[in-house]
Amino acid sequence: HLFQGVTDSTMSHGEGWQYIQLGRFVERTDSLARLIGTHFTRLPHPLDQAVESEEYLEWVGLLKSCAAFEAYCKTYTAELRPLRVAEFLLLNPEFPHSVRFSVDMVHAALIAVGELTERKAEQPVRLAGRLRATLRFSQIDEIMASGASGYVDRVRWQCAQVFSKCACSTVTNMLRAFSVMSRQSMLARRPSACDFHQLPVQHQRADQFQPPAVRQHRGAGAKSAVRIFLQVETRFHVAPLDVAGTKGFRQPVEMGNSR
Repeated sequence: HLFQGVTDSTMSHGEGWQYIQLGRFVERTDSLARLIGTHFTRLPHPLDQAVESEEYLEWVGLLKSCAAFEAYCKTYTAELRPLRVAEFLLLNPEFPHSVRFSVDMVHAALIAVGELTERKAEQPVRLAGRLRATLRFSQIDEIMASGASGYVDRVRWQCAQVFSKCACSTVTNMLRAFSVMSRQSMLARRPSACDFHQLPVQHQRADQFQPPAVRQHRGAGAKSAVRIFLQVETRFHVAPLDVAGTKGFRQPVEMGNSR
């Protein structure tokens, strides 16, 4: 709750904040569905009847683990019925810790990311919209009749598909953007013939200091020699010319072995 409050109140509600929302509600959907499926695996009494005194604390514990006990009592009463509990935790559109509310927020975050950026993730949005429609038009009687465990397992599987497609789409877009930026950077840093004449004297006289890398590319022209020399210079400490200028550069010393 502290992290949520800090990010909501101090962070700009842009792309990064929407991704935080997406991860938060995907995790919440999976956790809620798993908890509901485990608790509703065995129901010894009818769903529409109030629970007995010896089982009352178990149902209170389920609601409190979802931060839903007070909200449930305000919506219904303190009388706990499994059918009402399942409907409240699964299909309530207003309670922040219900499965339907969490899926709605996942869908909204994906749409917001697509609107804020040029990266249109159509498949994750479509999968999230399908899951949202399933929860919106489901009836609790039909869910409990067919089995709550199977229903929440399908919800978890669809939520995992949304997250997987979203992650793949995000990584693909990031790699594509990085490739474009790298290509633009390489084109911007490509040396020209006029750049060679504007270099300092010690760079123009690269033929006086010829490590193996330069000697191998000696026939490649002035541009290749300058480019390779600059790469070598970043690795070695190259001493400047002496006063007389007749001895050339001194022998290079590796940075790792310099004292």
